[in-house]
Amino acid sequence: MLMRTRRRMTLPPNKRKNQRLHALATAYARQKDAYLVELAKAKNGVLWRLHRADKRAFARRFSFHQLPAHIEDQCVFDACDTMIRWVESAKALDQWKAQIFRHFPSTEDAVQRHAYFRLIQQYDQIAEVLMGHHPAGVG
Repeated sequence: MLMRTRRRMTLPPNKRKNQRLHALATAYARQKDAYLVELAKAKNGVLWRLHRADKRAFARRFSFHQLPAHIEDQCVFDACDTMIRWVESAKALDQWKAQIFRHFPSTEDAVQRHAYFRLIQQYDQIAEVLMGHHPAGVG
């Protein structure tokens, strides 16, 4: 027979601990907002999919240094995740693929259509378009 872990009742946090938790949550929210502002700039679109070390270097540049290191790491990863989810939801809600098919309806446009499909899969290419540049490989 399996034993289940017994839940223990916890007391509500005292006033000092409650203030510290509130300050930590507020600092996290302000820091994430700062990261989102920087990540929303099109030139930083390439950062969304970079490795952990590169994201940490980005975080050090725009950090307020008010959070513990492990929470700050989580904050920058959370901000990158938020940006990726935003782009993916924009793809779904605006039906980017359907718009590409409407723009290039004929079979002669298949190469062009394929190039645009590749473009919307790469976040750095989306960032180039958002900056107003013409991405390479799409003609």
